[in-house]
Amino acid sequence: MSGAEKFFFCTTVKFSSIELFQIYSKENLPLELWEELAGESLLYSTGWLNLWRTLGGEPVYFISDQSAGDYPLCGFAGIRFGDGAISRIQVQANGLPGRLFPDYEAKKANADIIEESLACLARSSGLYAIWVDYDNVIKIGHDNDNALSEHWRRSEQVCHRILLADESNQFDSKTRRHIRSGIERGATVRPIATADEAQICFELQTETYKRRGARVIYNKKFYHELFELSQKDQRIIWLVCETDGKLIGSSVTLVEREEALNWQPYIDWESRRYKQSYLLMEESIREARKRNLKIFNLGATPAGAEGLRIFKEGFGASSYAYSIYRYDLALGRILKTVGLIRS
Repeated sequence: MSGAEKFFFCTTVKFSSIELFQIYSKENLPLELWEELAGESLLYSTGWLNLWRTLGGEPVYFISDQSAGDYPLCGFAGIRFGDGAISRIQVQANGLPGRLFPDYEAKKANADIIEESLACLARSSGLYAIWVDYDNVIKIGHDNDNALSEHWRRSEQVCHRILLADESNQFDSKTRRHIRSGIERGATVRPIATADEAQICFELQTETYKRRGARVIYNKKFYHELFELSQKDQRIIWLVCETDGKLIGSSVTLVEREEALNWQPYIDWESRRYKQSYLLMEESIREARKRNLKIFNLGATPAGAEGLRIFKEGFGASSYAYSIYRYDLALGRILKTVGLIRS
């Protein structure tokens, strides 16, 4: 994409077809401006966004066009997957939250037009995918009551999180017992140390997905580059669990400003008597508290996953629901109908 290409956002009649953002690729991104906008965000740092190139994605950067009107300087980013007409853009990949930044708590009045036109694209609940048609025009139907056009599809996810400042959020007795059991059996938790350990973590991920009958998402190259980034960026907390010199568990937690996102926990299933899931979670939460973070997000809890719900609530987590939106343009709907793309 060239910097000259535009997206147009159609909001309510009140704002009507306002040209808001200019699109940049990795090659022509004004880096200093982007870093100023993204601030302390890990998920919108160029290092993090470039990780998705290992999976065939390409970072796409959106910065408000200051020549288009009196709008605040802001931006967001996405990952473009696919080529040409059948590409898609995800505001964040694989369940991570997308948002518009910088935040406008102190200057909400100036940001109303941005919030109106991008509410379903960049709100903190995130957008998983939008399909981009031939002329790169995205039309969003959105009004002041948060109603969506007929082409938006909404689904609801339930997540669990811990409010770290709330001292009433304590581990329950069963969770504490599992933690003691793992320690007594000789399991320990520490930060990941080598690229060879990252390879073992990749294998744990692969075994986990195969056991669940699911498609493996992340490849070896992704894990290698994630490890390299974690050694330079302290906002990536990568812990491993081991016993007798054998690595039996891995957990990646991402620090996104004041929130810790527990993102990729995997264990050696045959070694589960060492309670590595409990030990890794306990240490991840301890690290988040040490950093004075406000929220520890344990991620989505699928309907019917009763064991997972009990595990999370055992650490003092409470559930909350959030919405996910997906918008398919005409081309995307046609391609799904004929089976050329997945829903």
